Amino acid sequence: MGAHFVDAPSPLANYRSLLDLMEQSALSPDESQKLIRSIAREL
Repeated sequence: MGAHFVDAPSPLANYRSLLDLMEQSALSPDESQKLIRSIAREL
């Protein structure tokens, strides 16, 4: 499966909205490290 380029305005806006939501809900780098270390300690 090759690369898929999206350049139509409507799909592009939808992907941008989804990316914005993911960025807003993502942990900071420090919080990500803390979560990973916490999970690793439980193993």
